Amino acid sequence: SITTDKVSPQASGSTIKITANASGGSSLLYQFWINDGSGWKVVRDYTSSSSFDWIPTSNGDYTIAVYVKDVNSKNSLDASSSIKYSIMNVKPVKLNSITTDKVSPQASGSTIKI
Repeated sequence: SITTDKVSPQASGSTIKITANASGGSSLLYQFWINDGSGWKVVRDYTSSSSFDWIPTSNGDYTIAVYVKDVNSKNSLDASSSIKYSIMNVKPVKLNSITTDKVSPQASGSTIKI
């Protein structure tokens, strides 16, 4: 599987950690690919690190793919997976906190300003 440390969508310029989860083999190698709609590009060639920090600079819809192979494999890849990810020019809205004018607990029927 492939996971990211931030949910899609994110703003351009954000650092997004992409992590691959694979099993099997004796020692795995990971290659990371990005497709921005104009074609596939290798953004990091095969290494033993299962994660990659991606900093997209343009808005759009992307496909992220990871190729995995055993270090002793003669194949160009032994397994792969991909996910979709969106980059937007606005930062997502985040609700940081909710407060009330009275501490909990309160009696039933009390008016509480949120």
